[in-house]
This record gives sequence, C-alpha cells and structure tokens, in this order.
Amino acid sequence: MRGHNDTRLPTNNDDKEHAATVNHIMATPTPTPTFRPTTPPPARTFASQHTLPKLPVPSLEDTCKRYLIALRGLQDDKEHAATQHAVQAFLDGEGPALQERLNNWAREKAG
Repeated sequence: MRGHNDTRLPTNNDDKEHAATVNHIMATPTPTPTFRPTTPPPARTFASQHTLPKLPVPSLEDTCKRYLIALRGLQDDKEHAATQHAVQAFLDGEGPALQERLNNWAREKAG
C-alpha cells in the first residue's frame, strides 16, 4: 500500500491516470484574486429609506397574542400561565396608553 508521501512510480493504469491528473492540477496556475477594498458612499444604506412605504403598527392585542404563541414552546405550563397573567395585566393596565404613544409617534414619522 502506498503512503501519502510515497514517491514510487504508479504500478497500474489507474495509478498512472491519477498521477497524470494530480500533475496537471499542480502545474496549472491558479489565478490569485486581487482584493480592492471599496468604501460605500456615506449614507448609502439608507439612501432610499424615505421612498419605502411605512409599515402599520400592529394592534396591541395581536402583538400580545403573537408574544404568547412564541413563548409557548419555551415555557412549561406554570411559566406560561404566569406569562399569560402578566400579559393580561399589561393589556388591562399601561399597555393601551403605551400603544397610543406608539401610534402617535408612527403618525408623526409618516408625516
């Protein structure tokens, strides 16, 4: 059996063909890519931001439902019940006022 660094000549046609392929690959020059760093013009990333349509603010109830669905697989029953309770307290408490502030801010930005 031939080792990795074995320099013996091939003993059959398959070895000769393999050796010819390897020699051809080794003799073929590989182009070296030239790296030319470029700096994008300032503010290019957000240059067209003003032309994009504004997305609507989702309802508070929809956001809370999606939040609970997202957490369901990550929590056991006890944790999820506590989260549901906290979400309901948020909906019954400060949630609507915060949602109104968010809606007002979005309207001003869309302005």
